[in-house]
Amino acid sequence: MSIGKLKDPWISISDMMTGLMMIFLFITVSYAHQITKQSENAISKNTDVKEIVLELVNNKTKIAESLHEEFDDDLEKWGASIDDQNLRIRFESPEVLFQPGRSDVTPLFNEILSDFWPRYLKILSENQSAILEIKIEGHTSSDWSTRVSRNESYFKNMELSQDRSRNVLKICLQYTPQDLVEWSRNSVTANGFSFSRLIYDETGKEDSEKSRRVEFTIMVRSDEKIDDIEEIL
Repeated sequence: MSIGKLKDPWISISDMMTGLMMIFLFITVSYAHQITKQSENAISKNTDVKEIVLELVNNKTKIAESLHEEFDDDLEKWGASIDDQNLRIRFESPEVLFQPGRSDVTPLFNEILSDFWPRYLKILSENQSAILEIKIEGHTSSDWSTRVSRNESYFKNMELSQDRSRNVLKICLQYTPQDLVEWSRNSVTANGFSFSRLIYDETGKEDSEKSRRVEFTIMVRSDEKIDDIEEIL
């Protein structure tokens, strides 16, 4: 047997090892490419989600800053405050808003609304694309006649708070520019909450005065943004 023939098996094994190394290298490169692609997709998703969240935060921040810029000088005389987190303006002097047990807006509150609403509406109109709804909310204390049960008191206060918020909305529509009347009808709602959202003092006791209030709350399009995030993920 020749020496050349003895070497043939070793040459085959060497070629096979080279082939296996190439296959292993190919698998390694493919796996690395897959990991890189997954990482790129994850980074892309995180970037998209971050942009959506930032847009939502920026919208709220922009509106809150506009509210402060427009109304900070008037809040004290109106007996009002601004809640940045919830984009809420709260009128919290019950003696200014309504007579006890009545739903008619007082002349003083009417005068305040005539000043407040057109300026408020201007801010809303400048941010229409970011706004889902504007809620006018009526809130009461839990007080009522001692001759009725708490359940009866709840429903009587519910009727009162709904009537009050609806009357505030009527007044606001009277001071709405004609070109924004239709948008206001579609976007502004009147809501009565009875005493379901009471305000408490530092001792945990109901603050009847502060609980009797009217609030204007701006709802931004957060639900749609959340849907966008779910679709990305």
